[in-house]
Amino acid sequence: MAGERLCPICGKMMIEECRYGVTVDVCADHGIWLDNGELDKILRNRQGRMSATKRRQVRQARQEGRREGARFGWWSLLD
Repeated sequence: MAGERLCPICGKMMIEECRYGVTVDVCADHGIWLDNGELDKILRNRQGRMSATKRRQVRQARQEGRREGARFGWWSLLD
């Protein structure tokens, strides 16, 4: 469905999509735009759906990465 917002970069009408229970604005050329607090909601909703096994795997990967000097960001929660 067509959104009511224009992309702040190109000025084209953005599309609204629901991601993890949050309605976000999407520009086909410039990606997803989030309103204040929406990233936190997405992460909370996604983390709530993540199994205990997956959380354990993410935690282990982060610990191993720190030992090897690699950095892990919030995106590791989304896989």
